[in-house]
Amino acid sequence: MADPNDPITLKVAFKLTSIGINPQFSTFTNTNVTMESDKFICVSETSPQNCVVIIDMSMPLQQPLRMPITADSALMNPISKILALKAQLPGTTQDNLLIHNIETKAKIKSHQMPEQVFF
Repeated sequence: MADPNDPITLKVAFKLTSIGINPQFSTFTNTNVTMESDKFICVSETSPQNCVVIIDMSMPLQQPLRMPITADSALMNPISKILALKAQLPGTTQDNLLIHNIETKAKIKSHQMPEQVFF
């Protein structure tokens, strides 16, 4: 039981594995899982296929949005459904950045960086 004088109370809302996320991709120690705000969690999966899974925290136990995209990292905008993706270009140390509007399914911007980018 939590002490009422504790400055922070931790409550588990759900487990990523309970909504179909493979345990090997459900860790914050690498770039597979990102949470930029209390609205969205993004998971980059590479098996069985390359995809980004977006979990809307207002309804986390409903079916998460799966998008077949190859990305090393994914970040959601904390206000709107805008997704930032980073993927290393094969055979190089360069990264490709992409900003995508999920609601309109449109690419907003992409840019090839001359070096690696770390989220």
